[in-house]
Amino acid sequence: AYGTVDTMIAGKFLGTEGLSAVGATSPLITLISSLFWGFGVGFSIYVAKLFGAGEFKKIKSAVIVESSLIALLALFLCGAMILFHKPIFAWLNIEEEIARPAFEYFAIYMAGYVFLTLGSNTVFLLNAFGIGTFPFVTSLISAVLNVCGNLVGIVWLGWGVKGLAISTVFSGFVVLFAYAFKLKKCFKEMGVENEKPVFKEAGLKTSLPYAFPNMCQQLVMYLA
Repeated sequence: AYGTVDTMIAGKFLGTEGLSAVGATSPLITLISSLFWGFGVGFSIYVAKLFGAGEFKKIKSAVIVESSLIALLALFLCGAMILFHKPIFAWLNIEEEIARPAFEYFAIYMAGYVFLTLGSNTVFLLNAFGIGTFPFVTSLISAVLNVCGNLVGIVWLGWGVKGLAISTVFSGFVVLFAYAFKLKKCFKEMGVENEKPVFKEAGLKTSLPYAFPNMCQQLVMYLA
């Protein structure tokens, strides 16, 4: 709903230029997101199997290690996207008239994307533990924060398309804390709250056969 709301508010309050600036890079943002969505869904299947087997220590190690790797990959990829935005914009055929506002939106979104992708991946993990209501309620709260932030940033503060991106990143940042708190509570219920994550227990080689094919499937679908 983030992208949909951003587009609606951009069209309502920022006109054609704002709407074009938001929509210009949305296919690329969706393509990048598909990588992490696919990986997260596949990885959650591996975690669900560990959960069913009662391998709680391995779960904590796997979650911490793989979340750290996802964060590092997101930072690297998004940083590269910002750094090389000119050839990317040329590849997307973004017109010169909207290049500046499109970059403002894209740069801020990418700069805070790590919060969004960690949040969505935590939802997949909670689903693997059989938890559905908490992510649903938290997502509703996030959507409300995003809408209110959009209106404040555009109508009251006059930030233009930058306000849309800042609102999205901020709402993702806030709910990530809620997801992290819930995940910590899950570890406590599993009896591994004080266990230190061990890299060799993360099961990278074991989890990749679940995560990688699903990541490729999502990538191919959204690339098409």
